[in-house]
Amino acid sequence: IMQKASADPKQKISENKQANLSIKSFADKKKKGKFAGKNQSKPFKKNKSLVETKKGKFKKNSDKKVNESRVEKAKKLKTTRKSQKTDVEVLQEAKKIWNQLRVHNIKNDVREKLIFDLIALLEGKIYKLSMKHDASRVVQCLAQFGTDSDRILIMNELKGHLPKLSQLKYAHFIVLKLLDKGRKNSVLCQSIFKDLKGHVGKLA
Repeated sequence: IMQKASADPKQKISENKQANLSIKSFADKKKKGKFAGKNQSKPFKKNKSLVETKKGKFKKNSDKKVNESRVEKAKKLKTTRKSQKTDVEVLQEAKKIWNQLRVHNIKNDVREKLIFDLIALLEGKIYKLSMKHDASRVVQCLAQFGTDSDRILIMNELKGHLPKLSQLKYAHFIVLKLLDKGRKNSVLCQSIFKDLKGHVGKLA
């Protein structure tokens, strides 16, 4: 007991100084933020898929109108893609009709239906298909077996392109077929002659 009481007073003073220094260094570090751990609050990022409730909480956006509009847009896009057939698909279907149409002993009502289907398939694409050697035969068949109104429809799509088509190996048969089958129709003949006017010398 006497040994403990007779401890060095200088040693006690130094220990007290060290304790005061450690407390000051801890306070300084806390101010600078060196002890900021994982539990420190971070800025909240608003999620667009979340909706704030009345109680201040957030839940997933379950708005039916938004979801329905997205589904409708996807359905419309799917239907438009299906309706827009490529040239290859159109040509394949046109060839199938052409193989049936060019049979000479076919009934008139069946032929009329095939011509109607072929026009519906080729409408708006006749000039583009006339430039291809295999598709030009389909257009030629349509000009041969179709009515005058069908030939006028073909001519309207080929207007301004007859001089060019007349110089092609396979497409020039379409022009010849229009001249042959449409010679009795004055409207068709005038539109053909008007298109070829000024180009006869080059084509001769």
